[in-house]
Amino acid sequence: MDQFVVFITNHWILASLFVVVLVALLINEWIGRQFGLPEVNPEVAVQMMNRTEAQIFDIRGESAFQSGHILGSHTVPRQSLEKKIAVLMQYADKPVIVVGSLDQETSKVGQELQQKGFKQLSILRGGIPAWTRAGLPLVKS
Repeated sequence: MDQFVVFITNHWILASLFVVVLVALLINEWIGRQFGLPEVNPEVAVQMMNRTEAQIFDIRGESAFQSGHILGSHTVPRQSLEKKIAVLMQYADKPVIVVGSLDQETSKVGQELQQKGFKQLSILRGGIPAWTRAGLPLVKS
């Protein structure tokens, strides 16, 4: 313990930087948990699809959707979200996983859906690229 105290006193700048970075990480994690939507990895998404019949909302554009999408997913391009919301509301009480290419855009759509009344929303962390990296198949239309 004496060596630790000596180290801290000799390297107080380094120790201070460590504390600042640690606090920043903890605040970032807390904000994500308080205000963000839960993120799932591809394996958890598959389990949710199989066990709870989670619906997949693919928010990429129509051409990206046609080039490869998750089996059973609904194409909901961000631009046409408002037009399709009436049809999508039938899934408001069911588990829904929002999938896209960029996590930031996916989070925004997820928050919009949450404001519309969707209760069990999750985001596929890493989107379609993470899905394919996990070796999971895509369906082409």
